[in-house]
Amino acid sequence: MLNRKYFILISSGLFFITYMFSQVFWFAASFISLIMLFTFLLQKFKKRHVSLIIFTVLFLYSKIFLFDIFKIPSSSMENELFTNDVILVNKLKYGPRLPRSPFDIPIINIGCHFNKNAKKRKKENWWPYKRLSGTTTIQRGDIMVFNSTWKKDFILVKRCTGLPGDTLTIKETSVFINGKEYKETNAVKKEYSFIVNDKNVDFKKITDSLQLDVNYNNATFVKGFLTKQQLEHLTKDDLIQFVKDTIINKRKTKTFDKTKTLAWTIDNMGPF
Repeated sequence: MLNRKYFILISSGLFFITYMFSQVFWFAASFISLIMLFTFLLQKFKKRHVSLIIFTVLFLYSKIFLFDIFKIPSSSMENELFTNDVILVNKLKYGPRLPRSPFDIPIINIGCHFNKNAKKRKKENWWPYKRLSGTTTIQRGDIMVFNSTWKKDFILVKRCTGLPGDTLTIKETSVFINGKEYKETNAVKKEYSFIVNDKNVDFKKITDSLQLDVNYNNATFVKGFLTKQQLEHLTKDDLIQFVKDTIINKRKTKTFDKTKTLAWTIDNMGPF
């Protein structure tokens, strides 16, 4: 059995190292608490009885506080992340959000499904919103995973464009933050319209590789979502003669604002 004096000394050293490495007090404290708990259990009980408890606790701790696995639900981040890609999310970076109901806790949520009263409140939030501190704060350009507001278990994967206090405007698909144009990544796709010079075999190969939907029998006017690099590839080979952004000026697509007085579209909105 480890001497109590040395055990306290080692635990204190581990706490200091963990805190210096992560700069997150709750993580260092909980990490040392788990070590002390596991050490106590291993000393008091047989290993084969304790191993299952240790595995379960570590699984719950890791999933709630450290990381989680998600599947990309849509193509909105295409060229960076693709539909059905499986990603591992680091919760410690921005700080984990604590569960808001027993249904958010793995293993425990299994028992809740057998309770009629609990099942009636499955879509409700039982506890107030609380997020622990993380190793850093959100920055522009960061890719984040978060829950949607309309469906509790539906996740969104998006890139951060504006921060609290920023003024955001979208003018003809270009994003402006505090009056300055936001530098988008090369993976961003925009819709372009262009006229085809020659629908030859090479052009067909290129449009197929870019996954453009083209009617080769009669189409000379083509629309497609392209990155800047893909657009440059078409223009430099003189395959097209006219290019323009496709701007949505009519409010056909729903936007987040609920007012009817603002004629905002997904390509022109703000400032807000």
